[in-house]
Amino acid sequence: MSGNSSNSAFGFATQLDGESYYNHGLTKREYFAAMAMQGMLSNSIVLKERHINLFDLERISENAILFADRILHELEKPQP
Repeated sequence: MSGNSSNSAFGFATQLDGESYYNHGLTKREYFAAMAMQGMLSNSIVLKERHINLFDLERISENAILFADRILHELEKPQP
């Protein structure tokens, strides 16, 4: 994976007392992983049963990162 995963998803510049600051915000990888996790948790039988154990959280987190990495991989392909 190239540096695309560490690029800022929502970076912004601001000025305070005459000084310019840049906030990198989340990386694209972090943003895509968060969105994937949100989707998995919003439709999760685990949540409907009202119990989550450490294994479930670990598996959901790992899958969210896998989804994010796959999205970034697809985005790096040349567009037709």
